[in-house]
Amino acid sequence: MSGKKMHSWRHAVALAVTFVLVTQPQLLLADEIVRTPAAKRSLDRPHDIVLAEGGLLVGQLVDEKGAALPMAPISLRMVGQRVTKTTTDQNGRFQVKSLRGGVYQIAAVGHDGIYRLWAPQTAPPAAQEKLTMVSRNEIVRGQYCPPPSNPLAAAGQFIVEHPILTASVVAAAIAIPLALDDDDSVPPPATP
Repeated sequence: MSGKKMHSWRHAVALAVTFVLVTQPQLLLADEIVRTPAAKRSLDRPHDIVLAEGGLLVGQLVDEKGAALPMAPISLRMVGQRVTKTTTDQNGRFQVKSLRGGVYQIAAVGHDGIYRLWAPQTAPPAAQEKLTMVSRNEIVRGQYCPPPSNPLAAAGQFIVEHPILTASVVAAAIAIPLALDDDDSVPPPATP
């Protein structure tokens, strides 16, 4: 094989290897996600709450035993942006005025939920007039994530979590052998 053909062949192999190293792990991870049963996937369904006149949200924060949580901070977000922040009173109650209908993330100590707030006379019949949030102050000391069932998925997870490191390793694996074998500067042998 001539030097030029060999050089082009090496480039083709390097590109194919790079393609496999980059795309295969994502495909394996996607397969793991698709195979996860729906029962294991936690999808938060928004709870419907009807606002009082003037866009007033009325709510209360209680613990698991039903006791009010006084002076607790409450945060309302819409599309990731904080809309407002308030604090519960001595009875764990809070009010937020001038809200518009829409989907909000409402967070408090030990509680984080998705709520669909409705303007008056537009809410579905099942919507509640008052928001009651239950704070679950669970102590979490660590997380356990079982290993993926596919051993190649673990490598794929590493690649997804560290794309710059992976790209650097792949680039080095391609560039170093090409640089070491670059013999284009050697003149052809002289004929006698």
